Amino acid sequence: YVERCSYKDKVISKIKETFDWAYFNEEISKESRRLCELLYKYFNNSISNLIIFGTGIWGRKCCEILSHTDIAVTSFSDNNQMMWNNELLGIKIINPIELKRLSANVLIAVKGQGEIIKKQLDNIGNIHLKCVTIDELKDMNCAGLYDEAGD
Repeated sequence: YVERCSYKDKVISKIKETFDWAYFNEEISKESRRLCELLYKYFNNSISNLIIFGTGIWGRKCCEILSHTDIAVTSFSDNNQMMWNNELLGIKIINPIELKRLSANVLIAVKGQGEIIKKQLDNIGNIHLKCVTIDELKDMNCAGLYDEAGD
């Protein structure tokens, strides 16, 4: 069917993207150290004051996984002002503007919106924020996955 499809490249791309997210989810869920390894690799083994941006499915999942590791989540941040000054999993949710005064590593756990949020955080003008998106971690995790298949 895919071979006869006039938009085969889009179909294959969508299948790969769906598989990559499923594979990433499985990898970090079955082995909590995998998420740590990816974070340590991205941040060059230097993580302090980790803040998770996003209180949705991926934010919650990452926090729950990291709670079983040596990386402590110090707070959440979210653009939804209804979430500010509440807690998620016992951790305070802060207004993104508060990141302006912090020195922190930020995991942007909002699937598909990471680059937009990264620009938002860049625009607050804090050179002491180091950000990675969940999409970037997924890509790091899946790098080389298709090499053997020739893709």
